[in-house]
Amino acid sequence: MLKTPEWGMMIVLYFFFGGIAGGAYFTAAIADNIGGPRSSRVALVGYLLSLPLVALCGLLLIAVVLFLPEGAYPRLRRALERRAGERR
Repeated sequence: MLKTPEWGMMIVLYFFFGGIAGGAYFTAAIADNIGGPRSSRVALVGYLLSLPLVALCGLLLIAVVLFLPEGAYPRLRRALERRAGERR
């Protein structure tokens, strides 16, 4: 039986900030490529907003993978320990 993951709010924040960053970058790229001279400020704000949000998402993803009990790294470590125990 599979246990439900206990990611909590960290994964929710990861998806939220990732969506905001993607939307800001997409809006900035559209404003930069299609918009006129008045949309250059929108493009600048979108680009400046998306970079720190992408960095924040990277940090959240690393935290989810490395530090949460249901992340990939703790599961890999437990699997390697079980495998080493079987060989003895």
